[in-house]
Amino acid sequence: MVKEAKQSKYACPRCDTTFESPSARDLHVRTVHEKRRDHQCPHCAAAFRGAGDLTRHVRTVHEKRRDHACIHCAAAFGQASSLTKHVRVVHEMRRDHACPHCAAAFGQASSLTKHSRTVHRRGEQSGDEERQAT
Repeated sequence: MVKEAKQSKYACPRCDTTFESPSARDLHVRTVHEKRRDHQCPHCAAAFRGAGDLTRHVRTVHEKRRDHACIHCAAAFGQASSLTKHVRVVHEMRRDHACPHCAAAFGQASSLTKHSRTVHRRGEQSGDEERQAT
């Protein structure tokens, strides 16, 4: 027996996104479309969409908390996602971000972006390709 998907009833008036509750829709409108950042850091000028984002910021930036420790080395991180990325790139040596212009591959998307900007001039044709094209 196939279970039917629950229909979302609350559509965003500005885009095609739908929500299960009016409060979720309203939060979406405030933070995405109105770009509101109602949660101001008491220590600096940073402001955030949600209370959880502010709490994470205070813990990692101002309190310098590094609660997520690597089991393979002495590295520690403020966010679990940073630890996960570290393990994949450093210890598992994963290079999931391949350059479409050459054989280079990188562990982080930001490294691929930097590579593309410096080596391939943001994906434009390199000098060799330009000479061959003329």
